[in-house]
Amino acid sequence: MSRHDVVPELDRRRLPPGPKLPYALQTLLVWQCTGPFMRYCRRRYGPTFTIHAYPGEASVYVTATDDLKAVFTADPDVLHAGEANTILGPVLGRRSILLADEEEHLRRRRLR
Repeated sequence: MSRHDVVPELDRRRLPPGPKLPYALQTLLVWQCTGPFMRYCRRRYGPTFTIHAYPGEASVYVTATDDLKAVFTADPDVLHAGEANTILGPVLGRRSILLADEEEHLRRRRLR
């Protein structure tokens, strides 16, 4: 399965800009040269950019303070961080709060 099978054509065109480098090269840069690569992407593409690297298919990086605040205060019915973090399940455990969304996430937060 290629990344194009996972991210539909219409959605890929709506993602923020990012490097057009091959998936394998972007993966190498993310994992081996994280800081310099992220700084390059921010300078080149602005405060919000898309990277195609393992383990995800397409990851949107948000770096502007106001945009980050909007993400963290967004309606939980719209943004599903738990769904996006599924890849971390084997590391975090399937009951991790980082893998929960909506009511389940709120319920787990109240337990802390």
